[in-house]
Amino acid sequence: MYNIGIPVHEVFVTTDSSCTVNVNVSAPLFDPNFFLTLSLSKHQVSTVTFNANIQDGPGTKLSNKGIEITSDEEITVYAVNKAQATADAYTVFPLDTLGDTYYVITWENKAQFMVIATEEISIVQIVIANGTNIVYNSVIYTARMLLNITLNRYQTFHVYGGPDYTGTTITSNKPIAVISGASCTNIGVGGCDHLSSQVTPVETFGSTFVTFKMANCNKPVHFKVVASGIKQMSI
Repeated sequence: MYNIGIPVHEVFVTTDSSCTVNVNVSAPLFDPNFFLTLSLSKHQVSTVTFNANIQDGPGTKLSNKGIEITSDEEITVYAVNKAQATADAYTVFPLDTLGDTYYVITWENKAQFMVIATEEISIVQIVIANGTNIVYNSVIYTARMLLNITLNRYQTFHVYGGPDYTGTTITSNKPIAVISGASCTNIGVGGCDHLSSQVTPVETFGSTFVTFKMANCNKPVHFKVVASGIKQMSI
């Protein structure tokens, strides 16, 4: 997703397998000539850096920027989006954990999210949350309006620039991935920072969570809670 300045986009790949693991990394629609093969031993970490142009700029648009990572044994993938003085990272979920229904969670300004298709003819429906809007192809979609997008495998739909998108609902007829966050937002006081996280599908939601405050940090900790229906919650 969009980050200010000149960003560096990387993924880190490692394995717990005792066998040598062969990993293939490609961006089939973005650059058909890009194909990288890695060989990993147990607990070895390999870094793959992508062309900066794989990032979408500001604005809401459909692009061909999906990345595919496959392997012959189980691996872990960690994605990093970093620019000068602003960065974030997240663990990439494997394909078999994806779903078809998501709720977007972002912060209050410079919000953005991205939908990534894993199969052909993925019909995606986005219901806009209250208090925000999406501008796409010169049309302004406001609260409770429906935005329909059809994506093919490896295509992405990047939404950027509106107020907080939290509560926006995304559904699809095929499994999709959703990345959510902000380009560079201010949480409290101080400089802005990039936020980026892969969103869990609704079918994986739970009812009890444990969290903690960062060690040696005297700043307030902020949490956002999103419910899948009308629920009574205790925090």
